[in-house]
Amino acid sequence: MAIRILSAQSKLVVKMLSILHKLIILVGMTSAIILCLLGSSVNLVKREEAKHRILREAAIKKEDSFDQKYLSPYTQVITSPTVLKTTKLVQISHPTTSRKMNTEQQDYFLKDVNEDTMRTFNIGCNELRKLLDEAKKEFSKTYRTENKYGNRGIYFAKTMNNGPIVLKIATIQNQSDAIEIYRYNSALREIRLLQDLQEFGFAGSPQVWGSCVSSNHVIYAVTRFVDSEPLCAGNGTDMSCAMAQNVVQKIKISQSPGTAALKFLEKATCFFSQFEKYRILMEDFSGSNFHISPKTLDFYLVDADSLIFYENVPLLSRMSCHKDSDCPKPSGNLWPSHALNRKIYYGCGEMYGICRNNTCQGIGSELHTCGVGRWLVTAVRSFIPVEVYNEYRKLKECMSESNPLRRCSAHYSCSAAKFILNKYITRAD
Repeated sequence: MAIRILSAQSKLVVKMLSILHKLIILVGMTSAIILCLLGSSVNLVKREEAKHRILREAAIKKEDSFDQKYLSPYTQVITSPTVLKTTKLVQISHPTTSRKMNTEQQDYFLKDVNEDTMRTFNIGCNELRKLLDEAKKEFSKTYRTENKYGNRGIYFAKTMNNGPIVLKIATIQNQSDAIEIYRYNSALREIRLLQDLQEFGFAGSPQVWGSCVSSNHVIYAVTRFVDSEPLCAGNGTDMSCAMAQNVVQKIKISQSPGTAALKFLEKATCFFSQFEKYRILMEDFSGSNFHISPKTLDFYLVDADSLIFYENVPLLSRMSCHKDSDCPKPSGNLWPSHALNRKIYYGCGEMYGICRNNTCQGIGSELHTCGVGRWLVTAVRSFIPVEVYNEYRKLKECMSESNPLRRCSAHYSCSAAKFILNKYITRAD
């Protein structure tokens, strides 16, 4: 009897050991699977990081190539602890860059000096300094002095041929002052960007007539649009600007408000369609950076240092995501809560992140189309003639669409605005 009990107990022990062995094998297999999955995730993350590193390095290489092409052969670029490079594919609205230049070469041209360049940049350093000294003597010619908030000094002058120009200056007095470095680099950046706009044939952008750069000071002259005025008063970020009250008032007192509103619609959509055409994103989208002619309603760009030429890589794009909230939103010192950006882009999908096929879509010029639709196009709705109001309403809604995939292109918006204006003008024929 005792032998039978021991035999049964032995069988039970063997059975338990067998089960335990199977559990150990199962745990081992599960651990292997988990480690494999973790390894795949780590590899995926590494691949994503490598992809972004390649894109970033390509952008930096392109920026260096750009500098080699456009900087004077006499210009020396020196990297120091307070001098950091930026690229066109990241937000550049921070005081983090500076260029050191050879003080012996005061004349500075953004292209290799040749006959064509000499015709474009026909104001040298001596004349620029003379014009600036004369402008500073007359209070009426001083638009804005350099200040602690990072603004460049701006003065009005006339060339020897009596052509109206704007003189802009920026100075670094303290090499450790980030704001002064930002101001100085913004000036250099604007010169380069205005040159790009001129090469593209961007209508309404000022011509650069000359520049003079040293290691801590820059003066440059650009076209002054004398028959224009700021699109908005003040700094161009308040609610009166967001409601385009300045434009509304001008249309209201015109001889034919309906026609004026339609002409304004055409001028606005076609001017801003250039941002889409040349793939440009403007961060500092404020009413003071644009001027408008009261007579012709033509638009002009007067401040270009916040432009980003993003080509085929929109800002904040090509990042992995699972949902919209995973994608980064626009931020920085040009995107505060009180900025015009926040007001006119409210409701535009790009402001909140768009994740499609596990990839962030980023921000491009399409955002400007949405903002202009919700801002300038909407502001004139009360003046639109009833004969074309239905066409106008469709255009306004199409431009203001939150989803960029369903939004009108800027090119289409310009063509549609021209069609609406022409239809109204020729309605009696």
